[in-house]
Amino acid sequence: IAAEANLQEPQSHWQSSAPVPLTYKLKERALGAPALAAFCLADNRLNLDVYLDGCRRFLQLFEGRRGEVLQVEFLRLSSNDRLLGTTLDILPHLKHLKSLVIKGGHARDEFGSCQHGSLTSLPADMGNLRCLTHLDLTFNSLSTLPSCILHLSSLRVLLVSHNRLVVLPEDFGCLSKLTFFSAMKNQLKDLPRSIGDLAVLQDLDLSENALEFIPEEVGNLHNCTELDLSGNCLSSIPDSLANLKCLRRLHLHSNLLVTVPASLARLPNLSRLDLQNNCLRAVPPEIQTLPFVRLRGNPLGETEPSPQAGNCKASAALGSDQLLPHSAQHGVDGFGLENTSRGESDQAIRCHSAVQLPPDFPGCRGASPCPRCR
Repeated sequence: IAAEANLQEPQSHWQSSAPVPLTYKLKERALGAPALAAFCLADNRLNLDVYLDGCRRFLQLFEGRRGEVLQVEFLRLSSNDRLLGTTLDILPHLKHLKSLVIKGGHARDEFGSCQHGSLTSLPADMGNLRCLTHLDLTFNSLSTLPSCILHLSSLRVLLVSHNRLVVLPEDFGCLSKLTFFSAMKNQLKDLPRSIGDLAVLQDLDLSENALEFIPEEVGNLHNCTELDLSGNCLSSIPDSLANLKCLRRLHLHSNLLVTVPASLARLPNLSRLDLQNNCLRAVPPEIQTLPFVRLRGNPLGETEPSPQAGNCKASAALGSDQLLPHSAQHGVDGFGLENTSRGESDQAIRCHSAVQLPPDFPGCRGASPCPRCR
């Protein structure tokens, strides 16, 4: 570890348009690398994702001040760091860790676009971190959820947005203390029925995936106050959503909905219902008259055109291979990623050229290509 920690990280590894701050250069010269690594450790916190060589500093600290590092409760690392793999092997020893952030998006390619982090898995022993309540793995290269996460018995907040997840584990519902889960901008096509076992979940963000079906068990999330299913391929939603009596905000824009259950109007705490940019030709009167419902971008009142002319149902039949989730619409920069899709449905319009909708379809008002078709 000590030998690898002394490696000098090449400057080309970190592609950033921002210059290195003068204060950083002065500290580097005055203190030297080992002393500067120690400077990062304060109050059981290590914020190393702001440094070009954060993992090297971590390894130096672990070698020289191991006792203090083992007491760390809050740790932030960049997953664009080439020494991340060596650093991950040490993390299971941090038994007091409460919050862990291993985030990508800190490095940029030659075109200025954010690069996904190199993280594809986690050490199995990380499941023994009994104090961990907050885990942020945003903007990485995860194709499956690391199995060790399901053993984090105290986990309350889990963010895996901007990865490559296709499916969640069947026993995902065993995370019984989870209150916040964000998996926006992945490639999820369906959800495990056990998701309904997340009894204390309050905020669920599954926007901008490829979901075609929502299990009835979602209606068991009785403490959920915000549910974001926007930017998927849903043609319907289950009636069981009417059981979410605590729900305040329901985001369903930019799907393929052809119907919505009238029972949604009876949700006592609902203050926002976004149905924009769907395929709704009719809406139950009790929903249409709600003051907080948004219906722009639907062919309301229109008769169904012939199949030759193209219509919403025909476009739904094309499947998710031609109706992709949003991609570069929101200018992702690797920071604040978990909330970028909410409240931006006016921009999430469909491109009639890609899904064979008629030119006068209300959702086809964009001057630029629709993000679902990019």
